Amino acid sequence: MKLEFQRRRARIEMIPLIDVVFLLLTAFVYAAVTMVVVRGVEIDLPAAFTGDDIEEDRLTVIVGADGRAYIGEEAVSVDGLVGRVQAFLKEHPKGAVYIRGDKAAELGLAIEVLDALRAGGTERVTFEVSPRGGFPRTPRSSGPRGGPRGLAP
Repeated sequence: MKLEFQRRRARIEMIPLIDVVFLLLTAFVYAAVTMVVVRGVEIDLPAAFTGDDIEEDRLTVIVGADGRAYIGEEAVSVDGLVGRVQAFLKEHPKGAVYIRGDKAAELGLAIEVLDALRAGGTERVTFEVSPRGGFPRTPRSSGPRGGPRGLAP
């Protein structure tokens, strides 16, 4: 007895394919939302009621509780900041410089860093703070609560 088979074209089922694509999209969105920005030096930011949202085009100088200044993970001298700031401003003329200082950092070092940044030609220097709850939010400080904010001197 001879069996006859019908020759059918292979076809791709679209519904399972769409399910897989949405599953991958969900996984990537979840991964992007839960990513943590890793910074070089661990610090405890002071809190403020009136912080504004941070700009993306920026250079962050960290003033640590250990009495040293950092850019990323690299410790820099206060005098070395001037050259680094000038190089940053050549690349990003409208860029801002943020001072990310630990609560326990010495005020004198923060003032020296601020002075060096201004000597390097920076006109836009901002102190980075974490949001503080409890006070009514003003229009100046409206924005999402969450990440660090800037506090202009």
